[in-house]
Order: sequence, then structure tokens, then C-alpha cells
Amino acid sequence: MNNPFHHKSNKAPGFLSRFDSSTDMASGLSSFHKGEIFKKVSIGGSLYSWMINSIPATWRKKLYTYGGKYDATSYKNISQIDAEQISKWIYHSYPEKRYQAIAIGSSNGALSHLYSALNIPWLPQTFLIPINKEQEHQVDKPEDTINWSESAGSVFLKHNPEWHLSQMMDPVQDRIRSGSIAYFRIKKQSLGYWYLKFLKERLQPGGTIIIADCELKWPVIKIGDKHTFQYGGLGTYQPDEYYHGSDRISTFLKEVNAPADHWKISEPDSEGPEAEWGFDETLMSDIMQLAEKEGLKVSKIKFNHPQDISSNIADIYREWYRRNNQIHDRLLVESFTVHSPRLTIQTSSVPYWLFFNSVKAAEMMEQYLDETELFNEIYMMILSHGKTLGGVANIRQWESILSRAGRSGQFVGMDKNKYPIDFGVFTRYTKALQKAIPDRYPVRQMTIKYFLDNYSMFLQDTNVSFTSLKD
Repeated sequence: MNNPFHHKSNKAPGFLSRFDSSTDMASGLSSFHKGEIFKKVSIGGSLYSWMINSIPATWRKKLYTYGGKYDATSYKNISQIDAEQISKWIYHSYPEKRYQAIAIGSSNGALSHLYSALNIPWLPQTFLIPINKEQEHQVDKPEDTINWSESAGSVFLKHNPEWHLSQMMDPVQDRIRSGSIAYFRIKKQSLGYWYLKFLKERLQPGGTIIIADCELKWPVIKIGDKHTFQYGGLGTYQPDEYYHGSDRISTFLKEVNAPADHWKISEPDSEGPEAEWGFDETLMSDIMQLAEKEGLKVSKIKFNHPQDISSNIADIYREWYRRNNQIHDRLLVESFTVHSPRLTIQTSSVPYWLFFNSVKAAEMMEQYLDETELFNEIYMMILSHGKTLGGVANIRQWESILSRAGRSGQFVGMDKNKYPIDFGVFTRYTKALQKAIPDRYPVRQMTIKYFLDNYSMFLQDTNVSFTSLKD
């Protein structure tokens, strides 16, 4: 059996989640740079997804939970986790050459497409390490997990002091797994050996560091000096509803047969970067010091909600295709980690990324369609994560969006009769997209100068800004 704590440099460490935004987006961008089409799951995974979709929904959910435990590291092995091995994996993920710019910071599916267009790498700040608690805590009693986490988090930080542990527990969107799995989201607060080495070796002289800064905050409970606990996650409900309840939370808990109409949890004592999407500003010190020493430029893209920037990137791509005399009325809707950077450009598709499969995500996209010119074709690839309640958009809402296409709209790789418990979507969508859009276009590249001269203005509105911090 492979040791998850010692790995080949070209593969992600075994303790790192294989189904998370940062891991998948970094892998997708790495595939793009290698001239490959990103495939989320292996052949074995395809067989597993086909089998799991063939059984009743109740058992599909149970197997999904079991898969989460398989993906997790036992709490007994926390002391063996060397988080800097993640940085080493990222270092080896991209071709060894000089780049005009390098991005670093928050995970974001829309920005992944900007990085693809610029042909630049991205260094994630946040990663997920799922920990198997090897005991079942009631998902509606968060204090049990908080008490358990104090010693577990202390062990992790003792061996990884340069990271911040932004632990997260979401009793809505991660309800299926949160009882047995602890979500250790970790944020780099210093560049460390491997990121520093990457920036020094791979950035062209006088090149640009682009910081992806999602400013989203969340109330947190402080467990230790560098350990915070976030209850709830970005979706339909507001942070205050998780901590203090609401009519919507009462309705949700009643629907899932929970023992109470609200959650009992300690009052948050501070606010921090949202565990999955938020940017930790502590990392800025190392970045600016490096830029000053090496004569590098620094720019920052700031936004609040992860999906705020999706419309901006879609507009950039549409104009880019138009100027290249390509089809520019074809929209490809991606969600969370269901994405394909290379096929997006090869099919001349305008990407619009959804942060999740929630009603909120669908409403934000509907607003974009209200304000932009008509798309004649709309293709849609929607995440399934096994949950039908708690603000998940139903299939009728997605069909309504598809109906807004001028000529044709269709799902890609999805079984709409099994959504949102359609786990086979992860293995079907790549091949389905290749079949649905047979057109192929050259993979073009923008220079940073061309982007700044022609497209940077698309990143200036009430929700998004693009600024130079150091010329």
C-alpha cells in the first residue's frame, strides 16, 4: 500500500483531498499547461461512478459517505502530515519554463480561465485535508467536534507552524460527511521553500505576480493561536443564521428530521477569511518583500463573493473570441470542480463558472444573462453532491436557464433524472463535452501587456477591482 505521507513529486500527497476546489483547479490548470485535457477521475473511478449511479439514491448517499472516509487521513496520523509537501507537488505540476506572470491566492474557477488565456500558472493558498475522526459526532452538535478539534489541531500546527488552520464544518452542504470527517482547510501564511523557489526560477525578469484576493469573511471561533473554527459555508444561508438560527434554518432542520430547530454553538469571537474561498492577507508580506528584492511587479484582483468575477471573465472571453473572428455566442456553464480549461478554449466557449449548485449560484447567473447579449448556445455541467435540501437549485431552475439560449441549450454529462445525486457526472462530463461541441479552435494566448491594454477594464465594477500594487 502507498504511504500517503511520502509521495512522488508529480502526484498530489495522499493526505490531500482529491475532491476539492484548490486541488482540482490546480490539476486542471496543470493539465492545460501540459497540453492535456483535464479528466477528473481515472478509469477505475469511471467504473465506480457508473456502478454507484445504478443503485438506489439512499445507497448512493451511503457510498458517497464511505468514499469520503476513504479519502480522509486518520486522526492518528496527523503528526505525520507535512503540509509543505503540497507546495512541492504544486512546484512540480507545471512545465519548467519562464512565465510572464504567476498567480497566487484564492481558489476560483472563473480566474482559472483567465490564467489559461494568459498561459500562466497559479499557486493556491488554501488546501483541504480531510481528517477521519474515527468516531461519529452528531452533525447538529458542533461543540462535540470543536472539543475534539483542540488537540487534533494542536498536533497539526506543531508540525506545520507556517500555516493557518481554518477548520470548517458545514451542517448543510457537507451534511452527509461532517459527522465523521473533520475539514482541515489550511492557508499558507508564508511562501515557504517551494513557492519561493518557483517564483524565483519560473517568473521572467521584471515579471508580474497576480494576487487573487477573495475578500469574503466569516464569523469564527478561535480554538488556538493559528486555529479557527468556521460553522457553515458559502451557499444559501447567511453566516448569522448558522450561529443564531432563523426561520429558514428551522425549516431545513425539520426537513432533515434534526432533533432541534437551531444549532447550539459558542458565540463567534472574531471574523476571518472564509475557510475555502477567502484570502489570508498574512501572505502579502512575503510576496511584497520578494517583489522588492527581485524587481517584480505586483497586481491584485479583488472581489467579495467567488462568483462575482464570473461575469467579468465571461465578458473578457467573449470579446477575445470576437476579436479573433471566432464564435462568441456559445456559453459553457461550469460548476465548482466540474470544469475543463483546455476544452473551453478549443471549443470557443465563453466560460461562466458557478461556485456551487445552489439557488444563489443560479440566481447570480440569471442576473448575468439579464444584463448581457443573447447566447445562441448554452451548455451546462452541474455538480452533484448528494444533497437535495438546503438551498440546492432543482433541475427545473437549470432547465429554465438553458431555455434562454437563442438556438439550443443542453446539459452535458449529466443525468437530470438523478441530479443532484448523479455522481457519475464527474467521469462523464469531459467525454460528453468533446462530443457535444465538435468544433475545435487553436489554443491562443494573451500577453500580459495585451491583457492590460485591452481587457483589464473588464475587471473594474462595483464587485471586482484590478489594481497595481507595485510597478
